[in-house]
Amino acid sequence: MITYRTFSDYRWIGWSPRGLLERWERMRAQARDFIANELNEEDVVAITESAWGNSPFAFTITVWYKKA
Repeated sequence: MITYRTFSDYRWIGWSPRGLLERWERMRAQARDFIANELNEEDVVAITESAWGNSPFAFTITVWYKKA
């Protein structure tokens, strides 16, 4: 069975290019920690990143993995 876990960040005010990159990196760190602590690395199928309508205000990182 393939399943997923999504990490998301939604903020509608107060962004800057540097702050945006820092938010992305925090999200990536959360996904990496999830993989390191909750999964076997070989069970990871894909990791996707997406932004809502190319907006700097909302984005997600999804880890797709095999579940026994």
